[in-house]
Order: sequence, then structure tokens, then C-alpha cells
Amino acid sequence: MCSINKLGWLCEPGLNCTPVNVLTDLKIDSSYMAFNANGSFVYVEKRTLLNINLETSSCSAFKYNTSVVEEDPSNAFWAYDKASKRLILTDNTADDNGASFESYQLEIDGKKFVITFENGDKEEYTKK
Repeated sequence: MCSINKLGWLCEPGLNCTPVNVLTDLKIDSSYMAFNANGSFVYVEKRTLLNINLETSSCSAFKYNTSVVEEDPSNAFWAYDKASKRLILTDNTADDNGASFESYQLEIDGKKFVITFENGDKEEYTKK
């Protein structure tokens, strides 16, 4: 909300509201994957987060706090079905729901590979 050219948040009368942290943008700066011969897999992303700063912003000029975060590595296991060109990933956590499996179409061309998701989106990676 905007009041007297100052950004704020809505809080119903009688509630003890605390200031909110408003994430306005998330950018993936870099990511890497490591496929190990033993079937283990590691994925890490470095992200830039932009949060609106309610204290220094006005209603017509937003100011942002920027932070760079390297996510903790995601560990999984992988398998590749060459005949169907499918990459299969499963997490390595055991819980009451069992392991989760994800399958992606994978095109490999030299040092480049392209993952196609179920919705048709594609991500391209280069082997280093």
C-alpha cells in the first residue's frame, strides 16, 4: 500500500503484524551440474535476489536490497536410457512418501546437451 508517498503493508487493526520481506525478482546467475560415474548427481545454483526496501522506497521510486546466494547443492542419483533419450533423476532422501523420480528428454551433441521438460521448456548446458 502507499500512504503519504511511503510504501507499507496492510495490517488489520488489532493484529500484531511484522514487516514483510517482499521478493520482487530472482535471477539465476549461474548453475552447474556434476554427473558422477557412480550414478550420483549434484546441482548448484548461484542466484541474485532483489527485495524491495520498504524503508527507503517511495510510492514512485522503488529501492531494492540485493543479495547473492549460492544454494546448497542438490544431491540426487541419475540414469540415462539411451534408447529413449531420457534422463532420470531421483532424490536421495528417504521419507514417508518414498523417493521422487523425474524424467526428462535429453539431447546430447558433443559438449552440449539440452533438457526438455514435460511442459516443453528447454534448458541448454555445456560440458566443461
